[in-house]
Amino acid sequence: MNNTRAFGGYRFWGLRLLVLSALGMLGLLGLAASGVTAQTAGQSDLETAVVEEVLGQKTARSAAESFGFSSAERREKTQTNVQRTSEDGNWAFGTAIVEAPKKEGAYPQGWLFVAEKTSGAWRVGLQGSDAFSDLTQDAPAQVMEESEKELLTGSAAESRGFQATSTRLRLPWKRGLAWKMSGGPHGWATGYDRPYSALDLNGRGGKVRSAGAGRVYKMCGSADGWLRVYHYNGYSTDYYHLRHNIKPRDGRRIKAGTYLGLTGQTTCGGGAAYGNHVHFALLRGSRHVALDNKTLSGWTFQQGKAYYGHAKRNTIRRYAGDLLRH
Repeated sequence: MNNTRAFGGYRFWGLRLLVLSALGMLGLLGLAASGVTAQTAGQSDLETAVVEEVLGQKTARSAAESFGFSSAERREKTQTNVQRTSEDGNWAFGTAIVEAPKKEGAYPQGWLFVAEKTSGAWRVGLQGSDAFSDLTQDAPAQVMEESEKELLTGSAAESRGFQATSTRLRLPWKRGLAWKMSGGPHGWATGYDRPYSALDLNGRGGKVRSAGAGRVYKMCGSADGWLRVYHYNGYSTDYYHLRHNIKPRDGRRIKAGTYLGLTGQTTCGGGAAYGNHVHFALLRGSRHVALDNKTLSGWTFQQGKAYYGHAKRNTIRRYAGDLLRH
């Protein structure tokens, strides 16, 4: 009896210790989990703020509507790519895109953003907005250096103006080579949306090069497929469907003619491609502008129906499917 009671007592206290240990472990796990949750929530707060700002943009709404996205799908299709943060975690810089459906003739929309966290809430500015300019000016050096601020807020562009026909930019391949203009001036987002800012181009070697000097940024979170270069004259250029593209630190200075990648069929932000090419487009800041009457490498482009139109140099005219010599 005594031995039995003693054994029962040991079993009781052993079970009690086991239960207490288990509860302790659960408590520790709970603390760890709450720490992860807090961290995730912090990241989610920034992403949510960026998404809300993107969804408020007219161009994002019109593109999403043309794609037939529901409001829930618009949120799901918005990517946030944080590229730099301040040491205190209260500043962030990066890119945001709205993915396109995975079908031919559909392309993503994209912006740079700057965000500041004050009183526990994020204020986000997308490039082209007053908030972007204000936040950029106040951003710490570890997030954005002064020369980059000047470039991205458009002060250089404002001093030069945009009235001249010449863009002072070049076609995106090596001088001396002739590439095919497989698609004449057409829309960026759906092919048929205006302005007709884009060309489809491919040629021997497939090496895509920067249309001018400036700073280069990766638009997709995967870093593959889409680069944007901001030039010193206020224009920007998009390069989509790239493969084996360079993966520099975002905002790296590059020269005119710098190798960016190869023509390809990559669709990091949606859409589709059949046959290697680069979907090349002209922008002012982050807003696409018409190629009509704009000159690159001596060729002045005239738009017609989407994907048609022509390029003219002196008395020579080249149409979709023809070669353009750089």
